[in-house]
Amino acid sequence: MRRVLTLIAGPALVIGLVAGCGGGNEATSGSSGPMSIAVTPAADARSVGAGATVKVTGSNGRLTEVRVTDGKGDQLDGKYAPDRTAWSSTVPVKVGTRYTVHAWGEGADGAPAEKVTRFATTEVKASDTLEIASVQPANGAKVGIGHPLMVTFNQPVSDRKIVQKALQVRTTPPVEGAWYWIDDVTVDYRPEKFWPAGTTVTLAAKLQDVKVGADVLGGANRTSRFTVDRAQIITVDVDQHTLTVERDGKPLKTYDVTTGKKGWETRTGTKIVMDKERNKKWTDEAIDAPEDYEYKSKYALRITNSGEFLHDAPWNKGNIGEANTSHGCIGLLPEAAEWLYRNIVVGDPVVVVGSSKPFDDLINRVADWTVPWEKWKAGNTDQA
Repeated sequence: MRRVLTLIAGPALVIGLVAGCGGGNEATSGSSGPMSIAVTPAADARSVGAGATVKVTGSNGRLTEVRVTDGKGDQLDGKYAPDRTAWSSTVPVKVGTRYTVHAWGEGADGAPAEKVTRFATTEVKASDTLEIASVQPANGAKVGIGHPLMVTFNQPVSDRKIVQKALQVRTTPPVEGAWYWIDDVTVDYRPEKFWPAGTTVTLAAKLQDVKVGADVLGGANRTSRFTVDRAQIITVDVDQHTLTVERDGKPLKTYDVTTGKKGWETRTGTKIVMDKERNKKWTDEAIDAPEDYEYKSKYALRITNSGEFLHDAPWNKGNIGEANTSHGCIGLLPEAAEWLYRNIVVGDPVVVVGSSKPFDDLINRVADWTVPWEKWKAGNTDQA
């Protein structure tokens, strides 16, 4: 069906092109004759790359309508220049898709103008896409106030700025936060201080078809959400051989502990409970210890990748509360370890004080809270 346009008559327009927009066949500002419409990408182009912008420009007139649709009839979003001499798409084109561009306009002489072009985008192999491999906390989880938002990708990220821009975070209530790259495949998001209790954190990863590196496109979009539980902090004092639990700002429990001996010191710094395990076995081979031993704990709470745990240590009962004799773990009496296991959630902070050995290795998860806020907030997108 032919489209019929009804336009309000007005004085003749003499309009030049917006700088930097459009392709060929433009007329010079102030030229006479019928309106000309130009489209980029060029008509019948077959290898348009990801991230390309569709541009439509009109010379010697104004655009009245622009529609860019794919084979399913879905329309590409875009916006007009204030004087309607140009239109540009505001989202990237999809890979492996054929598009139709249909533009209508009114010339300075009042005559209607119309143009239809088509183009196709390149196909991209799955191996060339940057996908999110994991998001922690898991979608729907309830975690402690120290758990950062952690995103891991399936391959090294070459353009951190583009990828980081596509990772949008919303918190309820609003809490200021920032991203920081742990390594070339992992980026974390946290606030200046621990999350306020009850905060909801939502990630909207809008990566699909975004050009994130040379010949690399973003994969599927992803949404994930977690909720912050009550405010609970565990503090371990190496010198005093004590562990204190504070909930919602009030002391709740205090237990005796033993921590790492000389050469195996439990590291000072803020960690989080990463995982909860039952019936954990400890052997000298696991950490290459000089002594021969094999023990078993009923309750164990992991706080580093390198093997620091909170756990019951009944074999070390005589030293708990008196001396530091472990290989880096925080040992407790069985009843204390059981209470912690049942009352701690993943993400609860564990703050160790009094040790001469610092905890500052970001790869030895999770050491995010050891980075000063100003450094974290400034980011490290230029350090890839």
